[in-house]
Amino acid sequence: MRKRVTDDKISVLNPSYPQPHSIANTTPNISSGEKIELTGAVVRIDDDTVTVGGKDLGITVKRSAVRLVQ
Repeated sequence: MRKRVTDDKISVLNPSYPQPHSIANTTPNISSGEKIELTGAVVRIDDDTVTVGGKDLGITVKRSAVRLVQ
């Protein structure tokens, strides 16, 4: 987590994605540098990247940055 952008959004930086990304988050006690887990449906798989999507998420990352949750 980089910083809070608004009361209901934070800016995150993923090591395998070069640009900051804003996501919905209303957790009151989150601080800069804290790791968070993003959960969403896999919408595309390429050679070494995975695109995860959802209501507030749509990001492509390296396969090593995701894990299967059932």
